[in-house]
Amino acid sequence: MFKLILFFITFVISLPLNIPKLTKNLKSKVCPWGIESSVFGDNRCYIFHEFPLNYYNSEEFCEGYGATLATVSNGDINQFISETTKSTFDPDGEKSYWLGAQNLVTPNQWKWVDGSLLNGFENWNSGEPINATEERCLSGKVGSGKWFASICYSEKPAVCVYPKVSGQMHF
Repeated sequence: MFKLILFFITFVISLPLNIPKLTKNLKSKVCPWGIESSVFGDNRCYIFHEFPLNYYNSEEFCEGYGATLATVSNGDINQFISETTKSTFDPDGEKSYWLGAQNLVTPNQWKWVDGSLLNGFENWNSGEPINATEERCLSGKVGSGKWFASICYSEKPAVCVYPKVSGQMHF
């Protein structure tokens, strides 16, 4: 029994030393965290984080993976996000989720996290954006993909996005 315990302890202690050997020859994986986009021309990976956080904490969560809250440039991407949120964390389509836009800097001027204006594709629900003082962050509705202005401190799941990884992964 003592030899078995000693072997186990030795194995566990040496495991971190063996990890580089185990991962050194991994083939390229373009989306090490999350899901690769199925939309033609969308060269990004998505993380669908179902644990509810407020907008600011969701931004920090995404940044921890080298990502940002998701930006949406066309209807195909919006549909991909909406359908994936439904299959990932809300089969009933009742929840909403954070996307990467807000009007915190300039009221009534919605901007994506990269600083660009929401122009071109938009998918606001009827009557939105409300542009109320407290509803300054963008959320999408699971299933429909419709957009809403939401209170930034409300807690929702989030969708993060980051560029696909090229080449070999190094640990």
